Amino acid sequence: MSDVGIYLAAEQGSTKIAAQVHKLLAQTDAKHHFELYNEPSDYIGCHRMNDRSMSTKKVIPIFTLVIASVVTLTIAGYIKHNQADDAVAESPNDQTPVVIQSEPPVVNAELDSASKPAVAETEVPASGPEANGADAAVVQEVAQAANSPQDSEALGEEIIEKLRARLPQFNFGSVVETSVAGLYQIENGGRILYVNETADYIIDGSLIRVEDRANLTDSALGLLHVGLIAGVDEKDMLIYEPDEPSDRSITVFTDISCGYCRLLHEQIDELLESGLRVRYLLYPRAGLGTQAHKDLESVWCADDPQEAMTNAKSGGVIEQLSCDNPIEQHVALASQVGLRGTPLIYTDSGEQIPGYREAKALAELVLSNEPLSASN
Repeated sequence: MSDVGIYLAAEQGSTKIAAQVHKLLAQTDAKHHFELYNEPSDYIGCHRMNDRSMSTKKVIPIFTLVIASVVTLTIAGYIKHNQADDAVAESPNDQTPVVIQSEPPVVNAELDSASKPAVAETEVPASGPEANGADAAVVQEVAQAANSPQDSEALGEEIIEKLRARLPQFNFGSVVETSVAGLYQIENGGRILYVNETADYIIDGSLIRVEDRANLTDSALGLLHVGLIAGVDEKDMLIYEPDEPSDRSITVFTDISCGYCRLLHEQIDELLESGLRVRYLLYPRAGLGTQAHKDLESVWCADDPQEAMTNAKSGGVIEQLSCDNPIEQHVALASQVGLRGTPLIYTDSGEQIPGYREAKALAELVLSNEPLSASN
């Protein structure tokens, strides 16, 4: 029987539910992958092998899953009744900013090459290009807001100064006024946070516009991450070029051992024929120093890296080679953007697409939107 992936949405109180179900499952003779972070509903991909949020036991029979679900629903009813205990944090007298969190994904920057638990590949139907097209419009809107002159530039600088004085351990970046009165968006490494104008409160979570349910935080993150990727020289990427010169591209964090990365690579000719350049960033999910890392290094060091990657992803023999390579740089970048699985795709219009997408739909999505370089 194949591995079973169990995912619990990280909503209010769900960590309590998760802890109870985890305890129940730990008592069974079962192998499972258990995660306490938000999983996109349309995610199809391969998880990081060394994610600390995973634990492994044995395969769960179907009836055990049913029992776990019943227990989960029962606990959920109790927790809903007691959510108010955890929802709000009050500011202490010393005026230190209070961080109100909505259980964001935890980015594990350390790559532990010693442990290699099994990988859960979750198959869920992907959303169509029209849904992602709406996201692209929001990205463009956020980009324009970030690049427009701000009357509150002095206030933004004041906010930064206050935060750096109170929280010197954080690396805060630029401040952008949001469409919510008195709320400002601020960069922290590869993350987006929100702060009030007096810098007394920080909100770590997603900003959703109710009218069209647009996730403004995801759009801002896509722009931020594309900016970080732009810092990587193309000579340090493995790039597949279409026959005709093109200025349209996707950038993909990929791993040889990931089944969904292989599936996407099988359709690379269709992406190239549509006029898209495919730029690979190499990410060994098992960690640095592992065989996965050595295989990616061998591909990079081959006389024809593109042919070597195709051979490796089709299950061919990988000739072991060693040379200077950018893999550690790619892994560090993956940590900055909070990568949790491969493939992780970025479009040139500033969108982040976690997981596999069918080549035709992916090409339609990219080509239906203007690249950031042309619109900003």
